[in-house]
Amino acid sequence: MRKIVITVAMAALLTLPLAYAQQEASSSQQDAGGKMSQGMGMMNQGDMQQRMQSMQGTMQEFHNTQDPQQRQQLMQEHMEQMKQMHQSMGSMMNDSMGQNMQNMDPEQRQEMMQQCMDMMQGMQQQMMEHMQAQQSMQNDSE
Repeated sequence: MRKIVITVAMAALLTLPLAYAQQEASSSQQDAGGKMSQGMGMMNQGDMQQRMQSMQGTMQEFHNTQDPQQRQQLMQEHMEQMKQMHQSMGSMMNDSMGQNMQNMDPEQRQEMMQQCMDMMQGMQQQMMEHMQAQQSMQNDSE
């Protein structure tokens, strides 16, 4: 019986710091979450739109040039832009969406989800254009 009491007491003492740390982290995230939804969340959205426009511009340059070396360089640049955009989207969704959505009313959640869907649709369009451009380059080299 004494061993059980000692074991339970030790377990309680060992888990107390963990529980306190988790509570502290949770309250910090909630404080930061409110600030992020007002500040950083919107900044990320603007940054994402700017990156999307940059990708579209790169693809437009690709279509406007006939120089094979320039086209290859633009394809590499476009691929890098797509990778960065993908990483930004993942970061935005992982960092801010979960915390922020808990604090939003249903209309705000719907708007945020629509913005995410629009960004994903834009990325899919860019990937399709990239694949078509690659195919075009292969056909030109044959």
